[in-house]
Amino acid sequence: MGNLFGIARSSVCTIVHEFCKAVRQVLMPEFTKLPKGDALREVLQGFQKRCGFPHCVGAIDGSHNPIIAPEEIHVDYFNHKGWHSVLLQGVVDHQFCFTNIHTGWPGSVHDARVLRNSRVFAMAERGELFPPDTVEINGVQVPIMLLGDPAYPMRSWLLKGYTDTGYLTGQQRYFNQRHSKAKVTVDCAFGD
Repeated sequence: MGNLFGIARSSVCTIVHEFCKAVRQVLMPEFTKLPKGDALREVLQGFQKRCGFPHCVGAIDGSHNPIIAPEEIHVDYFNHKGWHSVLLQGVVDHQFCFTNIHTGWPGSVHDARVLRNSRVFAMAERGELFPPDTVEINGVQVPIMLLGDPAYPMRSWLLKGYTDTGYLTGQQRYFNQRHSKAKVTVDCAFGD
């Protein structure tokens, strides 16, 4: 960039850092936020309508973003796919829009560890992520929840599909189909 615009490398570095800081402090709080109030109801209805999945407010997953690893600790950034990366955890709504992101963990770190160290996890565990609204489904009170893949732990606010051991019932397979249809929103948002 410096050569392209006739700017010193140190100036380019400063500009990039200032730009990233502005995005983080100004744009992210305005455009990347978990839904509340009417927006929450819209997302809940959106997942129900689009995917047939009730009381879902988002899908969560991690994405590996390629980097040139630091020389001193490059092994920390070597992921299970065989290249160096930084993880980005994202929560996506029914319209494929990011409502929360958490990034910066080296590629060797498991998605569940990134989640446990995120603001989403801390808020959810304190009961502050979603309102305490529930709906009754087949006699069970179901809270508002996020959907995740098998890498994540099962929590009252985070639901994953049944593990397919070859012996799933018809109802479990149907649940997994609906879960997958809703959860794929985060995969599409990442471009996977």
